[in-house]
Amino acid sequence: MKEVSEKVLENRLRRQATRLGLRLIKSRTWKANINDYGEWAIIDSGTNAFVCGNRFDMSLEEVAQWLKEYEENIRESRD
Repeated sequence: MKEVSEKVLENRLRRQATRLGLRLIKSRTWKANINDYGEWAIIDSGTNAFVCGNRFDMSLEEVAQWLKEYEENIRESRD
């Protein structure tokens, strides 16, 4: 697979999350602590509730995998 820059991957995942009714957010902390690991989380756009990564503990690769599985589950439930 072709190597993709982190910013390109981030933008792609943000668009994918938006299509699914979710938001991808990055932690704003400068220093990781017990409740915030300084990475990524996924939030439901309608309720503003954490869906995954409530401690901002997901890498972009983990976000990509989670969104892929979530989208597949939605497609399967529609069939």
